[in-house]
Amino acid sequence: MNYASILNFILRETQVQINVLLPLQEEGADINSTQDEGSVWQVWNTIQSLTNYHPRISVALQIPKTLPSKQLIRQWFAEPVRILVCSADIFLLNNKGFPVLSKAHQRLLNNFIKVRLPDDVRLRVVEAIYRASKFTISRGK
Repeated sequence: MNYASILNFILRETQVQINVLLPLQEEGADINSTQDEGSVWQVWNTIQSLTNYHPRISVALQIPKTLPSKQLIRQWFAEPVRILVCSADIFLLNNKGFPVLSKAHQRLLNNFIKVRLPDDVRLRVVEAIYRASKFTISRGK
């Protein structure tokens, strides 16, 4: 069985909501090159087409440290993004040693919240806050 067949079986036989975890852009992609920049989006588009754009399948996006072009980001705003995964490495430490997001990352998250209902987007940032607070505590000793 291929991936799409398995997804279709699950969607047909259960009431499960499926979130497909994908990076916002291909890892190691050159931010100055637009040739393959949308390859992850193409994978998502293929998954959606093979599952007939089922309403119980959505995407969970891994947000990278270096953001892709605004054009690629705009493509994702039209998709059913339900989860944004933010790892610890995208956070910076402010002057007081607390974890913060860069202005670009703040704009990205705010735009996702504006496009989707606030209750419809989940952020996974616990790991980042935990790691940063551990760093701040150990730095203060």
